[in-house]
Amino acid sequence: MPKNWRVLFEGFPNESGDVITRDGEIIGTWCLIDDVFHAFTPDGADDHLFFEPFLGILCHKIADWHERREAAVSFHVSAENDGSVSQRWS
Repeated sequence: MPKNWRVLFEGFPNESGDVITRDGEIIGTWCLIDDVFHAFTPDGADDHLFFEPFLGILCHKIADWHERREAAVSFHVSAENDGSVSQRWS
């Protein structure tokens, strides 16, 4: 994956495929609708989260969404869990 890419549309230029992060995590799927619009559906979702005519804009929206989601995860060390690490959503 080129350094400036934040997500990869596996299968492009076909009509659909997985969306993969720089770390290799599959975060959802993309598809081409009516040969004009690109849509992104996160893993586990039934509906599209983003729907754009321009692939570059969709890539930025997906990458920004994923980075915000990852930033929401925080790791804690507490006396109650004896110093072990626990994960929680902020």
